[in-house]
Amino acid sequence: MGTISGGTTPSLPAWPILRNGSSGNDVKAAQYLLRSHGHSLTADGDFGAGTEQAVRSFQSANGLTADGIVGAQTFAKLIKTVQNGSNGDAVRAIQTLLGVTVDGAFGTGTEQAVLNLQSTYGLTRDGIVGPLTWQAAFGK
Repeated sequence: MGTISGGTTPSLPAWPILRNGSSGNDVKAAQYLLRSHGHSLTADGDFGAGTEQAVRSFQSANGLTADGIVGAQTFAKLIKTVQNGSNGDAVRAIQTLLGVTVDGAFGTGTEQAVLNLQSTYGLTRDGIVGPLTWQAAFGK
C-alpha cells in the first residue's frame, strides 16, 4: 500500500451551531436562507432576537423543535439546492460562505468557487450546491 501524494482530503466539517449571540458569515448565510423561505429579516451577520424568532417560526413550520438554535436538523430543512443559473437569497447564502461577489446570481465565478470547494473535500465536482457542499461551505 502506497501513500497518496499531495496529502489527504479533509473530512467534511460538522455543521455549525448558531444561536442568539452568534455572528459572522455563517449567521449571514443562514439569514439569507431564512429569507429564501419567506422570512423578512436583514442578513447582517448578527444573530439577535429577530433572527431567533425567524428560526423558531421556520422550525415550527417544518416539524422541528422550535428552540431558535440552528444546528444540523434545522440546516437540513433550511438549505436549498442551487446551481449555475439559480438566483435569489439561497445563492446569496452560498456566495457569502464562498467569499465571492454576493449578487444573488449564480454564474461562472460562483460555480468555479463551488467546484474548488468540492475538490477540496473530495466531493463530486458538479458545481451543484446540495447538502454535502452546503455542509462543507458552512464548516470551512
